[in-house]
Amino acid sequence: MSVLAHKWVSSGALSGKKAFSEARVCVLLHGILGSGRNWMGPARRIVAARPDWKVLLVDHRCHGDSPPASASIMSASSDGRAVMEACAADVEATVAAATGDAAPTPSSPSALLPCGGVPIIAGHSFGGKIALAYSHRRYLRRRAAAAGGESATPPGVPLRTWLFDSVPGPRTHVPPAIPALERVAAGHACFENRAAVQSALQEEGLDPATAAWLAQSVRKLEGEGRRLVFSYDVPGVRAMYEAYSRCDMWDACRDLSSEGKLGIVVAGEPEEGMWKGSGDKLDAIDDGRTVCRMPHSGHNIHVDDLDGLLKFVLEDHGDNW
Repeated sequence: MSVLAHKWVSSGALSGKKAFSEARVCVLLHGILGSGRNWMGPARRIVAARPDWKVLLVDHRCHGDSPPASASIMSASSDGRAVMEACAADVEATVAAATGDAAPTPSSPSALLPCGGVPIIAGHSFGGKIALAYSHRRYLRRRAAAAGGESATPPGVPLRTWLFDSVPGPRTHVPPAIPALERVAAGHACFENRAAVQSALQEEGLDPATAAWLAQSVRKLEGEGRRLVFSYDVPGVRAMYEAYSRCDMWDACRDLSSEGKLGIVVAGEPEEGMWKGSGDKLDAIDDGRTVCRMPHSGHNIHVDDLDGLLKFVLEDHGDNW
């Protein structure tokens, strides 16, 4: 496991280190080819509505300033569950580093759950399965501790795990951005500027908006003046996405929903697109509060209907959102 690149977002209402320390912790996880900064706007809206909370944004492995894929992830890419577990272990390590005694401002125990658990974790698309793996790991540890009669404090399971348009089951679709990125990265050692990156991606068939978005994920090449390279570990991204696509985590959904600790936001019509065939499974875990349907939103719900998303997440679920 590795500590990932991360950043805190908090409310201006938190005055001083003590207030920051005591603010409860929410973790937001981005989707494939994204970054923590993609969720900066939603994070600011969350802390404005819940000033007694702080939000931790991370870059997954192979993204942004985080480490590349480990050998274990690359070798285990055929075992989707193992890779999701490895990514969840990264999140646990990052939370520990960001909240522990060595952090610039350690978090108070009251800001977390027992054994350093986060009260709320949410993930979009690929990040949703990582959030699910994080929470289910803790659920299984707690269950094992109870079955074994252990006296130690069991790990706290997040009060709510949110999946933002993240299908828990396997997928067969590969976003066109991934093969386009692979071709551009293979054909270009570096770029003069972001405009050149965007142009190369558009030549591979991506629309201008997607190409411009991916062109933001570059960094300066050391020793090469202003020349740019992608900040992705491109083979690692492919391995992680294939693992995500293979992984079936409906069992984790059933376990967490049985305790009222799960929320799933479905964008678009549930029997179309990537949710096709999932209707019965969604109905089986929905208690009227678990599943939120946003039929008029596209996949990037934080862009298409952030107001609607936050209304369901924050207003409809009270303090244990």
